[in-house]
Parts: sequence; C-alpha cells; structure tokens
Amino acid sequence: MKTTIELPDALFHQAKVVSAQRQITLKQLVIDGLEKIMPSPHPHEPIQLSPEEAKIYLIDEFGVPVLKNRKVPARDEFLSQIDQLREELGA
Repeated sequence: MKTTIELPDALFHQAKVVSAQRQITLKQLVIDGLEKIMPSPHPHEPIQLSPEEAKIYLIDEFGVPVLKNRKVPARDEFLSQIDQLREELGA
C-alpha cells in the first residue's frame, strides 16, 4: 500500500543518512522501524465472540472486530472490553 507522510526535515535527512549507512532504502528503514515498535498482528489468542456478538461482528485478518454489514471497526466500548479482557489475562 502506498501512503504519504510528512516528516520534519531534520528527521528525513537523518533517516536518509541511516538508510545509506545500512545500505537499504528509506522505505525499508521505515518498514524495519515500524515492525520493531509495533506489536505482531496476532500477539494474543484470537478473540472469541459470543453467539450474540457473532451475529453482529466478525474478526478481520488483524484480529479486530468489525461490523459484519458495514466492515467498519467496532465501537470503542467493545474495544475497551477487549483491552480489559487482555489485561485480566495478562496478555
């Protein structure tokens, strides 16, 4: 996927220097950096939906609940319930 980001000039120039030193592209440097700081796509066990929730939501390829009929992220309250469960499980 392509995207455009705005970086401060100093950071951009520093990133270009680092990528040249490592003999990689700026694109690869950004990818490496994001992969280093982001959690893996499936760091926890898959979310289990109740039968009632499964009528409304499905779990996308990133483990995020989305509304079946609209394909949009679930409401904040549902996501906070997920976060609470993960905390309780120590995940």
